[in-house]
Amino acid sequence: MSPELQTLQANQSAAAPHQFSAAARPSLAAATPGRSAVSSTDASVDSSVVDLFCALAENSPELLPGRWSTLFDVIAAEEKFWVYPSAKVGEIEDFGEAAFVPFLRRSALIKEWAQLLEHARRVDACRETGRAWGYTC
Repeated sequence: MSPELQTLQANQSAAAPHQFSAAARPSLAAATPGRSAVSSTDASVDSSVVDLFCALAENSPELLPGRWSTLFDVIAAEEKFWVYPSAKVGEIEDFGEAAFVPFLRRSALIKEWAQLLEHARRVDACRETGRAWGYTC
């Protein structure tokens, strides 16, 4: 288990979700698709938001709601955000297929997070406009 998950589980066991202080929670408002997660003056991205997105996107992308689903569609189409582990037949037999499933490259996502969120917002707006005019996307 990664250190981030251990920390998250320790925080969850210490207090109920509604008992977290505002300082202990990552700011999801800054990472909401439709808003720019990074302003022109602030180049920092909350990596816990990217980690949470990656965990859901890698394991259960169907659970991503609304614009998060659109963000996944945008990222899924770009190979530069994915790592494809290579394996020999013997390794697959020894470790199982699950050990060689593609996973997201978090550093690339963090670097382009604001642009990805903006692109997902535009794609989602385009889809909504198309639906309003009776087109299917």
